[in-house]
Amino acid sequence: MIKRFPLLFRLCLLIIIPAVTALALIYHSMLSSLPSPRTTLAWPGNDPGNVTILRDEHGVPHIQGDSDLAVFYAMGYAQAQDRLWQLTLQQRIAQGRLSEVFGRGLIKQDAWFRTLGLYRTATKDLLALSDSARASLQAYSDGVNAWVAGHPTLPPEFIALGIQPLPWTPVDSLAWIKVFALNLSGNLDDEMQRYIASAYFTKEQIAFLYKGHDAERADISEAQKSARMQALAAVLEGQRLVKADLNLGGKWLGSNAWVASGRLSREGRATLANDPHLGLSIPSWWYPATLEGKHLRSTGMSLVGLPAVVLGLNDDIAWGATSMTADVQDLYFETLDAGRPGHYLYNGKWEPLEVRSEEIKVKADFPSFLRTELKPVQLQIRSTLHGPIVTDTEPALDATGALRWVALEVTDTTYEALLNLNYARNWQEFKSALALFVSPALNFLYADVQGNIGYMGAGRIPIRKQGQGALPVPGMNDQYAWQGYIPFDQMPQRYNPPEGYLVSANDDITGPDYPYFISDSWAPPGRAQRIRQLLAQSIERTGEVDFNAHQQIQHDVLSLPATRMMGALGLLAGRTPRQEQALERLRHWDGSMSMDSVPATIFNVWMRHLVDQVFAAKAAVPFNQRGHIANIEAMFANTTTDQLYAALTEADSPWCRPGEKPMPCATALYAALDKTLDELEKLKGTDMQAWRWGDVQSAFYEHNPFSFIKPFNTFFERKVGTPGSTDTVNVAYSRFSHSEGYLKHTGAGFRQIIQMGQGTNVYSYMNSTGQSGNVMSAHYADMLIPFEQGQYYRMTLKSTGIEKDSSGSTSHHDAHQ
Repeated sequence: MIKRFPLLFRLCLLIIIPAVTALALIYHSMLSSLPSPRTTLAWPGNDPGNVTILRDEHGVPHIQGDSDLAVFYAMGYAQAQDRLWQLTLQQRIAQGRLSEVFGRGLIKQDAWFRTLGLYRTATKDLLALSDSARASLQAYSDGVNAWVAGHPTLPPEFIALGIQPLPWTPVDSLAWIKVFALNLSGNLDDEMQRYIASAYFTKEQIAFLYKGHDAERADISEAQKSARMQALAAVLEGQRLVKADLNLGGKWLGSNAWVASGRLSREGRATLANDPHLGLSIPSWWYPATLEGKHLRSTGMSLVGLPAVVLGLNDDIAWGATSMTADVQDLYFETLDAGRPGHYLYNGKWEPLEVRSEEIKVKADFPSFLRTELKPVQLQIRSTLHGPIVTDTEPALDATGALRWVALEVTDTTYEALLNLNYARNWQEFKSALALFVSPALNFLYADVQGNIGYMGAGRIPIRKQGQGALPVPGMNDQYAWQGYIPFDQMPQRYNPPEGYLVSANDDITGPDYPYFISDSWAPPGRAQRIRQLLAQSIERTGEVDFNAHQQIQHDVLSLPATRMMGALGLLAGRTPRQEQALERLRHWDGSMSMDSVPATIFNVWMRHLVDQVFAAKAAVPFNQRGHIANIEAMFANTTTDQLYAALTEADSPWCRPGEKPMPCATALYAALDKTLDELEKLKGTDMQAWRWGDVQSAFYEHNPFSFIKPFNTFFERKVGTPGSTDTVNVAYSRFSHSEGYLKHTGAGFRQIIQMGQGTNVYSYMNSTGQSGNVMSAHYADMLIPFEQGQYYRMTLKSTGIEKDSSGSTSHHDAHQ
């Protein structure tokens, strides 16, 4: 054999066998980075003792220790075991140090986070916390660093990129809370888009698009306005890069949550359901765990980077949350004087700008070892009393914009509030904890073991001297200053309402008599209306809302706005055979955005093109300002079905000709329908039966950075067909990709349903991807399909602690559908 094939033998001996052996050794080595089912640690704190991390069959840690600090230490250790790359990425995002790893392509992203100064502000926030809160963060940090110190084999991302993790500190945890808050604070983008839109649309069109729209009060020249628009367009473009590359931001992020009182359950249990919506990624933002210490006894979802449960339950209460979509950011145009460099005008006096310098280190392009080392980028950041100047990428005296944002205030005690929720025992202690909550502004839902339910708005929301923050405003005086924040005891709240349930889906939670302004960017009411409808139907049908009913509501995909729209379009007749074929399918459609629905596909794609035909096409952008088109398109990408319905049906709509036949905007409707059919034929062929929504829309779980690097993306990212739309309870915010159809980048990150009752509490959940962020783990994406299929894992808790099995170990979850 050797004599007959000498070259093949040498090839095997010298190349193939060594390569296979090396790969096997690397594979075996990387497997050693995975956690064992049981880990016992010696807590090195002042009150030493053991702490155990026991993992169930899904890899979820159940942590039991002799002290609460020992448990927080083990939580850091466990998160490092599972999510070390995610922790490192989060750390570098907040610090503005991505370019050190990924090169010049992320300089703008680093510059943005350095300009905001999240890490600097978080350093000050640490001093505002209690000793016990700081100690919990330090214990968590020590746990993260202990795992790194004891495990020389790191997850694959570190090996591929040739880097080591940075030490974790308490400030890193606080800085990530600020990134999370930034993710839920879209007011800056809204203000800038409105300012640009005001140049291209009539006052009537602007009033239609933006209720509560403020006009800028100062008289400015066309040259000043042009400079400001150019500066804002540059900032918006930078924002798009940040959001696209780091998977941050999105319209109406923030979820569904509702609670039903004990009197609506046969067993007298109050029930809480929650499914927060964020940008989809693998791994998920969320980390399920059970924590049991000397005083601590909580279960639920933590954010990666934090030691405590953020949304979940303890022995006595359960809590969930949604984004309030509150207006907590304002952009101020400052007045600078060319004759007085480094000063800005405020209330008749020239004040000195605060100036600091930052240095961004940049990795050389691949292969870096063959490239000349790049010089660090020098960044000069200027600030006024309002906040950091965010328009310095387009420096102009007339276009200097400073950002004021609640999360940049120096007394942010949000982490303390989250920690205290883990120990709260009743409604009053729940409210006392939330009194410390600063940012992001959230709607908190509450349930307890006595069957009580409640709602409490939390977070600092500014009270403005004038206006409502809809547009950038002059900063030369205190005309648009903030005059403090809405007092906590006057924030929206309810307790044990007569109907027996409370619902929050980012919709307007204020009544007509509420004295303070919170937002004019509420999510459309369709999701909240559908949840209330389903709760009321269950009560009317059975007299209660049982556990299965709550699960069905979380997975409901019927769109009320879609049914209303089709009521208006039902009499529209096709002008071509294929138009008529499509419209005939829609006439018999119930509005369900299910996986197998063909009408759902036609409707959603039609509405996307209709937005372009009705709104975006009306923008009169001059040829020399074509760059603004991208901002106009981004603005209209968030147009709701309700807005389209109003544009088509309201008598005074500024978008449609009232006498057009067979209905207003008929030309746009038919043109958009043709574009829809062309697009779907290109994607799925001419047979409409093949246009199923679950085959056209996919949930895209992006991995950073390997979703952007072929062929690594094949191994690290995940895609799966998914139902839903922007208006369904099971929500899907998707964007069109020419090669892949509609990719859902935003949706529920996890689901949980909690039942509180005397003796035993029930916790059911499903994370969107898996417990581990290590692609080598069996738990990297093992929850992905169960999540899409509407399954849950259940853990049962007793009011005296975690239920034990006969061996004394923590009980495993049971699959539950």
